[in-house]
Amino acid sequence: MSKTAYIINNGDSVAVHIDSTVIMNKITFHLYQSYYDKGRSANSSYKRVLNSYEDIIKKQDSILVEKEAYYRQLNASFQSLSGNTMNFIDSTRTGLQSISMSLNNAETHLNTTQQLLTDTQKLLIKEKRSRNSRAWKFGFGGIVIGGLLGAIIIH
Repeated sequence: MSKTAYIINNGDSVAVHIDSTVIMNKITFHLYQSYYDKGRSANSSYKRVLNSYEDIIKKQDSILVEKEAYYRQLNASFQSLSGNTMNFIDSTRTGLQSISMSLNNAETHLNTTQQLLTDTQKLLIKEKRSRNSRAWKFGFGGIVIGGLLGAIIIH
């Protein structure tokens, strides 16, 4: 059993980092201390009980130290995993942003291409009409010239 006495004055703050604590005045502490010392010096059965109790406390303390080490190791692994996950998320975010930019560029190029195709189609329709118009004019002109030549030859 760990027995440590601290002097605490009125208004002092105490941070307890153990599972339990007992606060008592000086007189009560000396009374308990004297009973503890008498128990240690009394017959051997009390002594064995106190030794067993102290051994149990030491074993519990060593188990707590092991669990603390295991917790620290587990916490370090978790922190590493968390860091790796954040790095993966960041790289994924960067990749997705690049893909998004590429898709935006592709969409811009597709819109430009679509506009050019629409303009080309309008030009082709205009050219076809112009060609058809010229063909009709040439054909009509040929008919008129042919008729005039025929009329001149017949006369």
